Amino acid sequence: MAKEKIVKEEVEVNETQISFVKEDGTEELCQILFTFEDEETKKSYMFFYPISVADEASEDEDIEVYCATYELINGELANIKEVDSSDEKENKLIEEVFNQYLEDCALEDDEE
Repeated sequence: MAKEKIVKEEVEVNETQISFVKEDGTEELCQILFTFEDEETKKSYMFFYPISVADEASEDEDIEVYCATYELINGELANIKEVDSSDEKENKLIEEVFNQYLEDCALEDDEE
């Protein structure tokens, strides 16, 4: 999905999943991991991964996670765009937030 542009007009959202229609016309159902807003960039971000990839992966296999910006319009996700990888400051922010998420998940696993 990283190499294919998201067709923004054909996005369906429920509380934890989002469905994209890719350039080749196929639909990709994705699980939303979490969202966050950054006060400095004034953008909202979401991390997600394709459910089909996760279903096929073994337990110890890494799954590629994607990040996109979005807007909330009338309570609905809209204007979903892949993050521009040329902005180093934004990339660092995204990496730091995701690494913190992974650390928090690891701590939760240790507590169980």
